[in-house]
Order: sequence, then C-alpha cells, then structure tokens
Amino acid sequence: MRKFVLTITLLSLYNAVLIPTLATAQSYAGWYAGAQQRIDTLRKGDFGIRIIDKEGQPYTGEVAVRLKKHAFPFGIAFDFYEGISAMGKTYSTSEAVSAHADHEIYQTERWDKYLAYAIPVQAGMTYTVTLKLAEIYHSSANSRIFDARVDGTLFLDNYDILAEAGGKNKAIDTSLQVTADKSFIGIEFTATVDNAAIKGIVGDEAGGGNVIRINCGGPAMTTGSGNLYVSEEGYFDQDISTVATKEQWMKAAM
Repeated sequence: MRKFVLTITLLSLYNAVLIPTLATAQSYAGWYAGAQQRIDTLRKGDFGIRIIDKEGQPYTGEVAVRLKKHAFPFGIAFDFYEGISAMGKTYSTSEAVSAHADHEIYQTERWDKYLAYAIPVQAGMTYTVTLKLAEIYHSSANSRIFDARVDGTLFLDNYDILAEAGGKNKAIDTSLQVTADKSFIGIEFTATVDNAAIKGIVGDEAGGGNVIRINCGGPAMTTGSGNLYVSEEGYFDQDISTVATKEQWMKAAM
C-alpha cells in the first residue's frame, strides 16, 4: 500500500496557515469540475504529515490538526453540500427606516436560523465591532429573538430588536471592543425565536485605522452619509450553484 505524505512549509516559527485570497481564488464551479482528477490521483492509503521550515529543516515542535465543518472566508459561512442555500436569505423593504446615519443599510437584511461571518483584521489590534440592526419585518415584540457571539463570547443574549429599538423600522446599533487574537473576528448569530437578522457590520480599527463596512443582504454602496459599504456576496462566485448530492459534496471536498 502506498504511503502519502503531506508536506507543509512553515513561513514563520509559529503558524502554518492556508489562506484563500480573492485574487487567486478558484470558482466553486471550477473547483468541482476538477474533482474527478483529484479523486483519480489521490487514493486511500496511509497518510502522514511532514512539516519543514522555510530552510527545509524538519519541524519537531508540537503539531495540532483541526478539521472543521464550516469554513469562514470573508463573508458567510457555508458548506459545499448545502451550497448557496446555507448562506442565509435576504429581505428588503421600501419603507423608510429611522437612523442617525446610513439609513439605506437598514432597508436590507440577511436572515436565517444561523449566520456566521469572519471579518478580516490584523492580529493584536483592537477593533470596535458594530452590529447594525432594525426590525423591518415584524410589527410586535417577541417575534424575533436571537443571540450573537463575537469570537465565541456571548454579546447579545435573547435579543429582541423591535423591543430594544422601540418599534418597527427604527435602527439600533450595538458595539463592543475586541482585541483580535488571529487574522479574523468571528461573528455568529443563532435564533431562538423565528430567525436572526443583521443589516450591517462595521469593524473600526482603533486609532483611526482601517474601517470595514458590510451591507448585509444588500449591494455595495456609498450611503448618503458618505460611507462606503461592501457587499458580503461580492466575495462569492455569482454563478454559484448548489451541490445536489453527498457524492458530489465528496468530490467537491477532495
């Protein structure tokens, strides 16, 4: 039986990381199209991991391998098998939403039982993370309740947007400071009643540095307040199609 060895080159003394980039990312359709060739090349056998540093010398320190169901690129968490259906749904309203600024952002939302984002940041820096919320669908309290976690820490507990904002179509922002311990800040929403819903996310680096603004469920735009928001969906192939079977999922994951 053949033995396969995965070689990982350390670019630093501490981390070996595979990071997808927008410039070189392969489309979903392209990745799936090449699956059969990967399957034909890689067969079952004994596998090992060999780690070397950039000088070609073996690394002898502690190694941990983590396998995770969800992948968190910039934007929405999703699984190959579930495809675009796992990215949540969108909703918009033509009704005006009362807000101090960027009122257009609150007219669109992404909603589902579970939503997750990964906001790219610089490790070690402190950021103010703002969740932009408004109830634009329901007309009574206790119709939508959800939790929000930031980097695994509970931030919003049994949160009722309409009750907190004081009515329908009223914007409310909630913010907290986070010191990043990795290259992204993870944000998760989990519904307990109906669905979680988010209108926008802002990550503001301390000291007036970089600002990331995301229009959740809507297009990229510059608001009337002069702030540029990017679309979350802009980081995915617009021609993406749902993988229909587990057999196809296995091919896509190879």
